[in-house]
Amino acid sequence: MAFTYTDSDKIVLEAWGKFKVTLLEAVEPGDLLSFYNASATYAVQFADQSDSQRADCIAVDGGVAGDEITAALKAVCSTIPTISNDHGDPTVVYFAGSTDYLGAPLYLGESGKPSTTPGSTFFQQVGKLIKRDQILIDLGVAGADVEAITLSGSSGLVAKKITVTDTTTQASGYTQGLAVAITSTGDKTGSAEIHGIAVDMTLTGANAPYAYVMPLYLVTSGNPTIGLASALSIYIDDLGTACAQLHMLDLMYGSTNAPTTRNAYIRCRNHSDNTPTAILYLQANNNAKAATNFIEQDSVTVGPVAAAVNTGTDYTPTYKVRCLIGSTTFYLTGVAES
Repeated sequence: MAFTYTDSDKIVLEAWGKFKVTLLEAVEPGDLLSFYNASATYAVQFADQSDSQRADCIAVDGGVAGDEITAALKAVCSTIPTISNDHGDPTVVYFAGSTDYLGAPLYLGESGKPSTTPGSTFFQQVGKLIKRDQILIDLGVAGADVEAITLSGSSGLVAKKITVTDTTTQASGYTQGLAVAITSTGDKTGSAEIHGIAVDMTLTGANAPYAYVMPLYLVTSGNPTIGLASALSIYIDDLGTACAQLHMLDLMYGSTNAPTTRNAYIRCRNHSDNTPTAILYLQANNNAKAATNFIEQDSVTVGPVAAAVNTGTDYTPTYKVRCLIGSTTFYLTGVAES
Protein backbone atom coordinates (compact mmCIF):
# COMPACT_ATOMS: atom_id res chain seq x y z
CA MET A 1 0.00 0.00 0.00
CA ALA A 2 1.41 3.40 -1.02
CA PHE A 3 1.92 6.02 1.66
CA THR A 4 0.52 9.36 0.39
CA TYR A 5 2.53 11.63 2.70
CA THR A 6 1.84 15.36 2.35
CA ASP A 7 4.31 17.71 4.01
CA SER A 8 2.91 20.52 6.18
CA ASP A 9 3.96 23.09 8.78
CA LYS A 10 4.90 21.22 11.95
CA ILE A 11 5.29 21.58 15.67
CA VAL A 12 7.56 19.37 17.72
CA LEU A 13 5.55 17.63 20.46
CA GLU A 14 8.42 15.67 22.01
CA ALA A 15 12.17 15.44 21.36
CA TRP A 16 15.00 13.27 22.64
CA GLY A 17 18.77 13.67 22.41
CA LYS A 18 18.65 17.46 22.29
CA PHE A 19 21.63 19.73 21.69
CA LYS A 20 22.42 23.19 20.27
CA VAL A 21 23.36 23.85 16.64
CA THR A 22 24.11 26.93 14.54
CA LEU A 23 22.16 27.36 11.31
CA LEU A 24 23.67 27.84 7.88
CA GLU A 25 20.24 28.72 6.44
CA ALA A 26 16.68 29.43 7.62
CA VAL A 27 14.78 26.39 8.90
CA GLU A 28 11.40 25.55 10.43
CA PRO A 29 10.56 23.22 13.32
CA GLY A 30 10.63 19.60 12.17
CA ASP A 31 13.08 20.18 9.31
CA LEU A 32 15.77 17.54 8.80
CA LEU A 33 19.27 18.95 9.19
CA SER A 34 22.71 17.77 8.07
CA PHE A 35 26.10 18.57 9.55
CA TYR A 36 27.80 20.91 7.08
CA ASN A 37 31.41 19.77 6.81
CA ALA A 38 32.55 21.80 3.84
CA SER A 39 33.83 24.64 6.02
CA ALA A 40 34.83 25.41 9.60
CA THR A 41 31.58 27.27 10.40
CA TYR A 42 30.24 24.44 12.59
CA ALA A 43 26.82 25.02 11.09
CA VAL A 44 24.02 22.73 9.94
CA GLN A 45 22.11 22.88 6.68
CA PHE A 46 19.13 21.15 5.11
CA ALA A 47 19.48 17.41 4.68
CA ASP A 48 18.83 16.58 1.03
CA GLN A 49 18.89 13.24 -0.73
CA SER A 50 19.68 14.76 -4.14
CA ASP A 51 22.85 16.35 -2.69
CA SER A 52 23.72 13.20 -0.67
CA GLN A 53 23.43 15.21 2.55
CA ARG A 54 22.24 12.70 5.17
CA ALA A 55 19.88 13.71 7.97
CA ASP A 56 21.83 14.01 11.24
CA CYS A 57 19.30 15.84 13.43
CA ILE A 58 15.87 17.49 13.55
CA ALA A 59 15.18 21.19 14.11
CA VAL A 60 13.17 21.57 17.32
CA ASP A 61 12.98 25.36 16.84
CA GLY A 62 12.89 27.59 13.79
CA GLY A 63 15.50 30.21 12.93
CA VAL A 64 17.50 32.02 10.27
CA ALA A 65 21.10 31.72 9.17
CA GLY A 66 23.48 32.31 12.07
CA ASP A 67 20.91 31.54 14.78
CA GLU A 68 21.60 28.96 17.46
CA ILE A 69 18.63 26.63 17.92
CA THR A 70 17.82 23.34 19.64
CA ALA A 71 18.13 20.19 17.53
CA ALA A 72 17.39 16.57 18.43
CA LEU A 73 18.15 13.03 17.27
CA LYS A 74 14.56 11.87 17.70
CA ALA A 75 11.24 13.72 17.74
CA VAL A 76 7.48 13.44 17.37
CA CYS A 77 6.13 16.07 14.98
CA SER A 78 2.52 17.08 14.49
CA THR A 79 0.73 19.13 11.86
CA ILE A 80 -0.66 22.57 12.80
CA PRO A 81 -4.47 22.87 12.51
CA THR A 82 -5.84 25.68 10.37
CA ILE A 83 -8.73 28.03 11.18
CA SER A 84 -11.61 27.23 8.85
CA ASN A 85 -14.21 29.96 9.67
CA ASP A 86 -14.90 33.23 11.48
CA HIS A 87 -15.71 31.36 14.70
CA GLY A 88 -12.16 30.12 14.96
CA ASP A 89 -12.99 26.44 14.56
CA PRO A 90 -9.83 24.43 13.87
CA THR A 91 -9.49 22.08 10.92
CA VAL A 92 -7.06 19.22 11.36
CA VAL A 93 -4.35 18.95 8.71
CA TYR A 94 -3.11 15.47 7.92
CA PHE A 95 0.24 14.10 6.81
CA ALA A 96 -1.41 10.96 5.45
CA GLY A 97 -4.54 9.79 3.67
CA SER A 98 -7.38 7.93 5.37
CA THR A 99 -6.26 4.60 3.90
CA ASP A 100 -2.61 4.88 4.90
CA TYR A 101 -1.31 2.53 7.55
CA LEU A 102 0.34 2.88 10.94
CA GLY A 103 4.10 2.52 10.76
CA ALA A 104 4.42 3.48 7.07
CA PRO A 105 8.07 4.49 6.47
CA LEU A 106 9.34 7.99 5.74
CA TYR A 107 12.50 8.71 3.79
CA LEU A 108 14.81 11.67 3.32
CA GLY A 109 13.52 13.94 0.58
CA GLU A 110 14.52 17.40 -0.66
CA SER A 111 15.35 20.57 1.29
CA GLY A 112 15.03 19.08 4.75
CA LYS A 113 11.62 17.47 4.23
CA PRO A 114 10.57 13.85 4.69
CA SER A 115 9.21 11.97 1.70
CA THR A 116 7.19 8.86 1.03
CA THR A 117 9.58 7.97 -1.82
CA PRO A 118 13.04 6.50 -1.14
CA GLY A 119 15.77 8.77 -2.49
CA SER A 120 17.26 7.87 -5.86
CA THR A 121 20.61 9.54 -5.06
CA PHE A 122 20.84 8.98 -1.31
CA PHE A 123 18.59 6.46 0.42
CA GLN A 124 17.84 7.01 4.12
CA GLN A 125 14.83 6.06 6.19
CA VAL A 126 14.17 8.88 8.67
CA GLY A 127 10.98 7.91 10.46
CA LYS A 128 7.47 6.54 10.25
CA LEU A 129 3.80 7.49 10.45
CA ILE A 130 2.33 7.06 13.96
CA LYS A 131 -0.99 8.93 13.43
CA ARG A 132 -2.58 10.60 10.42
CA ASP A 133 -1.36 13.94 11.77
CA GLN A 134 1.83 12.80 13.55
CA ILE A 135 5.16 11.38 12.43
CA LEU A 136 8.04 9.94 14.43
CA ILE A 137 11.45 11.11 13.23
CA ASP A 138 14.16 8.69 14.44
CA LEU A 139 17.74 9.24 13.25
CA GLY A 140 19.30 6.59 15.48
CA VAL A 141 21.09 3.51 14.14
CA ALA A 142 17.81 1.77 13.30
CA GLY A 143 16.50 4.80 11.45
CA ALA A 144 19.41 5.33 9.08
CA ASP A 145 19.48 2.90 6.17
CA VAL A 146 22.46 4.56 4.48
CA GLU A 147 25.61 5.99 5.97
CA ALA A 148 28.08 8.16 4.10
CA ILE A 149 31.50 7.06 5.35
CA THR A 150 34.87 8.42 4.20
CA LEU A 151 38.06 6.46 4.83
CA SER A 152 41.36 8.34 4.78
CA GLY A 153 44.91 7.92 5.96
CA SER A 154 47.83 5.69 5.09
CA SER A 155 46.61 2.40 6.61
CA GLY A 156 43.83 -0.03 5.82
CA LEU A 157 40.51 0.84 7.49
CA VAL A 158 37.08 -0.79 7.77
CA ALA A 159 33.96 1.32 7.15
CA LYS A 160 31.58 -1.06 8.91
CA LYS A 161 32.50 -4.20 10.83
CA ILE A 162 30.32 -6.83 12.48
CA THR A 163 32.04 -9.10 14.98
CA VAL A 164 30.05 -12.25 15.79
CA THR A 165 30.96 -14.77 18.49
CA ASP A 166 29.07 -18.04 17.99
CA THR A 167 28.66 -20.29 21.04
CA THR A 168 25.56 -22.12 19.80
CA THR A 169 25.39 -25.91 19.99
CA GLN A 170 22.44 -26.61 17.70
CA ALA A 171 21.92 -29.93 15.89
CA SER A 172 20.27 -28.36 12.83
CA GLY A 173 19.61 -25.00 11.24
CA TYR A 174 22.07 -22.24 10.41
CA THR A 175 24.37 -19.93 12.31
CA GLN A 176 24.61 -16.78 10.17
CA GLY A 177 26.65 -13.66 10.68
CA LEU A 178 24.52 -11.68 8.21
CA ALA A 179 21.22 -12.81 6.72
CA VAL A 180 19.14 -11.03 4.07
CA ALA A 181 15.60 -12.24 3.37
CA ILE A 182 13.85 -10.75 0.33
CA THR A 183 10.33 -11.57 -0.81
CA SER A 184 9.52 -10.02 -4.17
CA THR A 185 5.84 -9.61 -5.04
CA GLY A 186 5.84 -6.75 -7.56
CA ASP A 187 6.10 -7.51 -11.28
CA LYS A 188 9.35 -6.46 -12.90
CA THR A 189 9.47 -5.64 -16.60
CA GLY A 190 11.99 -4.62 -19.24
CA SER A 191 15.55 -4.95 -17.94
CA ALA A 192 14.68 -4.71 -14.22
CA GLU A 193 16.72 -6.91 -11.87
CA ILE A 194 16.36 -8.18 -8.30
CA HIS A 195 19.53 -8.29 -6.17
CA GLY A 196 19.88 -10.02 -2.83
CA ILE A 197 23.16 -8.26 -2.08
CA ALA A 198 24.73 -5.70 -4.43
CA VAL A 199 28.24 -4.24 -4.37
CA ASP A 200 29.31 -1.50 -6.79
CA MET A 201 33.01 -0.68 -6.63
CA THR A 202 34.58 2.11 -8.69
CA LEU A 203 38.34 2.69 -8.89
CA THR A 204 38.68 6.40 -9.69
CA GLY A 205 42.27 6.61 -10.79
CA ALA A 206 43.60 4.97 -7.61
CA ASN A 207 46.30 2.38 -8.19
CA ALA A 208 45.57 -1.05 -6.70
CA PRO A 209 47.83 -4.11 -6.88
CA TYR A 210 44.76 -6.25 -6.13
CA ALA A 211 41.09 -5.32 -6.57
CA TYR A 212 38.50 -7.80 -5.29
CA VAL A 213 34.81 -6.87 -5.26
CA MET A 214 33.99 -9.51 -2.63
CA PRO A 215 36.83 -11.54 -1.08
CA LEU A 216 35.97 -14.60 0.99
CA TYR A 217 38.27 -16.26 3.54
CA LEU A 218 37.88 -19.44 5.59
CA VAL A 219 40.29 -20.89 8.15
CA THR A 220 40.12 -23.04 11.29
CA SER A 221 41.77 -22.88 14.68
CA GLY A 222 42.73 -26.29 15.99
CA ASN A 223 41.43 -29.35 14.20
CA PRO A 224 37.62 -29.32 14.29
CA THR A 225 35.73 -32.11 12.54
CA ILE A 226 34.29 -30.70 9.32
CA GLY A 227 32.16 -32.73 6.95
CA LEU A 228 32.40 -30.32 4.00
CA ALA A 229 34.01 -26.88 3.69
CA SER A 230 33.34 -24.35 0.94
CA ALA A 231 34.10 -20.66 0.65
CA LEU A 232 30.95 -20.14 -1.43
CA SER A 233 27.85 -22.35 -1.47
CA ILE A 234 25.10 -21.71 -4.02
CA TYR A 235 21.80 -23.61 -3.92
CA ILE A 236 18.99 -22.84 -6.34
CA ASP A 237 15.67 -24.50 -5.58
CA ASP A 238 12.67 -25.04 -7.84
CA LEU A 239 12.03 -22.02 -10.11
CA GLY A 240 8.71 -23.15 -11.55
CA THR A 241 7.89 -23.85 -15.18
CA ALA A 242 8.42 -20.37 -16.69
CA CYS A 243 12.15 -19.81 -16.11
CA ALA A 244 13.83 -19.34 -19.49
CA GLN A 245 17.51 -19.66 -18.51
CA LEU A 246 19.38 -20.80 -15.44
CA HIS A 247 23.07 -20.22 -14.69
CA MET A 248 24.25 -21.41 -11.29
CA LEU A 249 27.12 -18.96 -11.62
CA ASP A 250 26.94 -16.14 -14.17
CA LEU A 251 30.26 -14.59 -15.24
CA MET A 252 30.02 -11.63 -17.59
CA TYR A 253 32.92 -9.71 -19.09
CA GLY A 254 32.48 -6.20 -20.49
CA SER A 255 35.86 -4.45 -20.39
CA THR A 256 36.68 -2.45 -23.49
CA ASN A 257 40.41 -2.65 -22.77
CA ALA A 258 42.07 -6.04 -22.55
CA PRO A 259 44.47 -6.69 -19.63
CA THR A 260 48.14 -6.39 -20.51
CA THR A 261 48.99 -9.95 -19.42
CA ARG A 262 46.53 -12.63 -18.30
CA ASN A 263 42.80 -12.55 -19.09
CA ALA A 264 40.61 -15.42 -17.91
CA TYR A 265 37.10 -16.06 -16.61
CA ILE A 266 38.29 -18.29 -13.78
CA ARG A 267 41.68 -18.71 -12.07
CA CYS A 268 42.43 -21.76 -9.95
CA ARG A 269 45.60 -21.36 -7.90
CA ASN A 270 47.02 -23.85 -5.41
CA HIS A 271 48.67 -22.21 -2.38
CA SER A 272 49.13 -25.41 -0.39
CA ASP A 273 51.71 -28.21 -0.29
CA ASN A 274 49.19 -30.86 -1.35
CA THR A 275 47.60 -31.35 -4.74
CA PRO A 276 43.80 -31.30 -5.22
CA THR A 277 42.46 -34.39 -6.95
CA ALA A 278 40.47 -32.48 -9.58
CA ILE A 279 39.70 -29.06 -11.02
CA LEU A 280 35.98 -29.87 -11.12
CA TYR A 281 34.12 -32.48 -9.08
CA LEU A 282 30.83 -33.61 -10.62
CA GLN A 283 28.19 -35.28 -8.48
CA ALA A 284 24.49 -36.06 -8.82
CA ASN A 285 21.81 -37.29 -6.45
CA ASN A 286 18.96 -39.72 -7.12
CA ASN A 287 20.77 -41.38 -10.03
CA ALA A 288 20.50 -38.22 -12.11
CA LYS A 289 23.22 -37.15 -14.53
CA ALA A 290 25.69 -34.56 -13.22
CA ALA A 291 25.37 -32.76 -16.57
CA THR A 292 24.54 -33.61 -20.17
CA ASN A 293 27.54 -31.82 -21.67
CA PHE A 294 30.91 -30.92 -20.22
CA ILE A 295 31.00 -27.74 -22.35
CA GLU A 296 28.08 -26.14 -24.18
CA GLN A 297 28.91 -23.46 -26.74
CA ASP A 298 26.32 -21.93 -29.04
CA SER A 299 26.81 -22.21 -32.77
CA VAL A 300 27.52 -18.51 -33.40
CA THR A 301 30.15 -18.02 -30.67
CA VAL A 302 33.82 -17.95 -31.58
CA GLY A 303 35.50 -19.71 -28.68
CA PRO A 304 37.89 -22.42 -27.59
CA VAL A 305 35.79 -25.19 -29.14
CA ALA A 306 36.26 -25.35 -32.92
CA ALA A 307 36.06 -27.77 -35.84
CA ALA A 308 39.06 -30.12 -35.95
CA VAL A 309 41.03 -31.61 -38.84
CA ASN A 310 41.46 -35.34 -39.35
CA THR A 311 44.66 -36.26 -37.52
CA GLY A 312 44.23 -40.05 -37.16
CA THR A 313 43.43 -43.12 -39.19
CA ASP A 314 41.22 -44.98 -36.69
CA TYR A 315 38.85 -42.13 -35.98
CA THR A 316 37.97 -38.71 -37.30
CA PRO A 317 37.98 -35.95 -34.66
CA THR A 318 35.31 -33.39 -35.45
CA TYR A 319 35.91 -30.86 -32.66
CA LYS A 320 38.90 -29.69 -30.68
CA VAL A 321 39.31 -27.75 -27.44
CA ARG A 322 42.19 -25.28 -27.49
CA CYS A 323 44.54 -25.38 -24.49
CA LEU A 324 47.61 -23.33 -23.62
CA ILE A 325 50.25 -24.94 -21.40
CA GLY A 326 53.08 -22.49 -20.78
CA SER A 327 53.64 -21.05 -24.25
CA THR A 328 52.58 -24.16 -26.17
CA THR A 329 49.16 -24.50 -27.77
CA PHE A 330 47.63 -27.95 -28.13
CA TYR A 331 44.16 -29.37 -28.59
CA LEU A 332 41.93 -31.91 -26.94
CA THR A 333 40.18 -33.56 -29.85
CA GLY A 334 36.70 -35.04 -29.88
CA VAL A 335 34.57 -37.19 -32.13
CA ALA A 336 30.93 -36.34 -32.79
CA GLU A 337 28.40 -38.79 -31.36
CA SER A 338 27.11 -41.09 -34.08
